[in-house]
Amino acid sequence: MHIAIILVFISYFLTPFQFFSVLNYGVTAIDLSLALCFFIFFKKLIWDGKEIKFVPNITIYALALLLFSALVTTIPVILSGDPSLLLQNFKTTFHYIFFVFFAVVNSFYPVKARTWTNAVRTWLIIGLFINLFAAYQIVARAYDLPLAWIDYTNVSFVPKSEAEADTSMVKQLSLSYGDFFRATSIFSEPSALALFNIYIFIFIFVPWLQGRQPFFKSKTLIYIFLAISVVGLLIAYSMTGVVGLFLVVSGYFLLEKVKNYSKIWKVVIFAVLVIFVTDFAVKSYTQISVIELFQKRITGIAEWGSETAIATPGESFGVRLESGSKSFEIWKENPIFGVGLGLTYYQGKDIEFGDFGFLAAMAEMGLFGFFGFVGMFAVLLAITAYFIKNPQKLSFLDEDERRIAGMSFYIMLLLFEINFITGNNLVTIGLWIPVAMIFFIINTYYVKKGENLRIFSLVSSPLKIKLRSNISKYLNYKLNKGRGSIEN
Repeated sequence: MHIAIILVFISYFLTPFQFFSVLNYGVTAIDLSLALCFFIFFKKLIWDGKEIKFVPNITIYALALLLFSALVTTIPVILSGDPSLLLQNFKTTFHYIFFVFFAVVNSFYPVKARTWTNAVRTWLIIGLFINLFAAYQIVARAYDLPLAWIDYTNVSFVPKSEAEADTSMVKQLSLSYGDFFRATSIFSEPSALALFNIYIFIFIFVPWLQGRQPFFKSKTLIYIFLAISVVGLLIAYSMTGVVGLFLVVSGYFLLEKVKNYSKIWKVVIFAVLVIFVTDFAVKSYTQISVIELFQKRITGIAEWGSETAIATPGESFGVRLESGSKSFEIWKENPIFGVGLGLTYYQGKDIEFGDFGFLAAMAEMGLFGFFGFVGMFAVLLAITAYFIKNPQKLSFLDEDERRIAGMSFYIMLLLFEINFITGNNLVTIGLWIPVAMIFFIINTYYVKKGENLRIFSLVSSPLKIKLRSNISKYLNYKLNKGRGSIEN
């Protein structure tokens, strides 16, 4: 399982590239990596007869409600009898359950904290190259150099409105301001690059500021990660990144007992220097100041709706609000069961999917999905905040486990932003990888605490032992039968 989970983290970056397609769904490295995790999970439980240890708690109930919602919402789709709706709903429901099951596996299977530690380290190392490539793109797009844009091959990225699944239609989304094109690196849009860099910020600085052992001991390396993540955030020119950073920093000062302000000031001063140096470098190539673009964009959003407001070209704030309103209208027409996963586009509202995760859950899975999705976020935020406020309660966890527990609340804040403020990750692996890590640490906490612990096995004895015993009995039977024939 150790290698399989690390492969899941690595293959996350390869989502735009498919191996092959099935019913216009692009099968990618992430699907194969998850399938490997599930194979190992069931192999350990059935073939090896491994016991499962868990403590019944509200997070598991929320997860069960989400899975139940996905299945229940298929009822009206099945009753409709529409073949095209049935096929789309089946594909999306299977896809959704496939991702959610990764969180289920990490709620029950005894994954080691060292596995998640190495997975995060792998992400951080890959992140260096991703941000270096993003910086190269600024120059490459200004001067039309090779690899300025990446060609995607995943047919799943093709909009449903297109009659044919032609991947040549899929392009990286990046608006230009003069000669400045927002950086995307390998991601489909700048916001994804920005969010990835907030994760880097959390992984690097939360353990360090909490006084825990960081993922990398070298302070030089820590500042390199800071520099590269700040550069990535700036050149992505994403308000999603700004809001995410604001939530993480605000959460830190609200919940943490800050003992060492000198660390914080060092980080702030260094980050400010990197921002100005980066802005100067971008301006020298493109004649555009990203700092000034941010200033205009923030002002435009703050004055939204007023007569003096000046909207930034390509501003998505209004589009997201309109999409949210249409998702709510779709839900009102099907309040209990929703319209079915993957079927927002077919409701005639001129949107492919909802731009807010919680509204998408409500529109497509009805009240069951809404309460399951919102409930999951509520309980995960509450439990991870408890970890921050009561670090002494984590004393029985090892160092790797305490580090993950300390980061979990900030990861949840970022996921809250993505799904409640700026976007929708309901049916994407971008939500369920970090959520799986949080389910892992919560289950580990409860199991090691030992209260109300449940232990069970899927089989009475390992299948390999049963098979070996049956083969042995069969061979003995054939041998004895052969001896009897010779004697006769």
